[in-house]
Amino acid sequence: MHETSDFRSDKCALPTREMIEVMTEVSWGDGQSDKGPTVRELERLAAELTAKQAALFTATGTLANQLAIQAHTRPGEEIIVDENCHIVCSEAGAAAILSGVQTFSLASREGRMDLLHLERVLARAEKGARDTLVCTENTHNFGGGRVMPLDYLNEVRALATRHGAKVHMDGARITNASVRSGVSVAEYAATADSVMFCLSKGLCAPAGSVLCGDEEFIRRARHFRDWIGAAPKQPAPLAKCGIIALTTMVDRLKEDHDHATKLEAGLRSIPWVDRRLDIEISETNMVFMTLKEGDPDAFIAALAKEHVRAYHIANGRLRFVTHRDIDLDDVERAVQAIRKLLFRKGPR
Repeated sequence: MHETSDFRSDKCALPTREMIEVMTEVSWGDGQSDKGPTVRELERLAAELTAKQAALFTATGTLANQLAIQAHTRPGEEIIVDENCHIVCSEAGAAAILSGVQTFSLASREGRMDLLHLERVLARAEKGARDTLVCTENTHNFGGGRVMPLDYLNEVRALATRHGAKVHMDGARITNASVRSGVSVAEYAATADSVMFCLSKGLCAPAGSVLCGDEEFIRRARHFRDWIGAAPKQPAPLAKCGIIALTTMVDRLKEDHDHATKLEAGLRSIPWVDRRLDIEISETNMVFMTLKEGDPDAFIAALAKEHVRAYHIANGRLRFVTHRDIDLDDVERAVQAIRKLLFRKGPR
């Protein structure tokens, strides 16, 4: 058990010892720009993993998503997203600011848009002679850490293609989706014209994401990245950590999924828990639950005093994320802390 059980995000996962050591060993001289051999090797591995022609190393997943939007669209065009996606909820209106596009948000259930509604919106956009980009997310964070079904993603791609639209996938945790479902990353990536994924989060690199697509798309994305001043300086050490993440850390994600399942099961085993807490089914490394009564921020603060940290999204919905620095003792501590706080005055 760790001193603090930090379930706020898998971004809290620390780099491995190998990553820390390699950052002092890799030749910084090959990283004065992003044209050095270490960055090129990382981008080659990412392109190979996604079966795309090319890749671009970026500092963050948000940057990769915004570069994709810029590269696919022009000012005045439109992106279609689901209402709970990361691009809408967590990227601070960047698509409007950086790319000058309008965002059409569709209602969704567990991250999935209604396909009939999507087709109507695509038809309207086509009739208005507006080029359109459809964005998907896999796994879907605020949808409950859900793995998007391959059939659904293929249907989205078919609808977009029929109406002349492109598709970008926010695949921040696409490796989690692949490990959980058995579907390869390349199969998921084939449902989109471009895809980004994170090297941090469950893969434990200290920073970095990769954007993948065809060569012309990546050329445009690279230009936009340089235009906004986001080209990395001395990226080789981080790129080397990304290589380690891709080559050694993917298979261990199953352990995170197993720990999330045990956390969910532990919570469900608490007597009368359903009186106080709605617990969602966990598919990957996230457990979501909603407090039925009380102040959620006060609940999070009380958990922190029990050395358990979690994230209040909104409206009483809480998120617990497992990662390499969460073990079974941390899971048990969380279950017992939640039991104590929910029923300190006794069940009713």
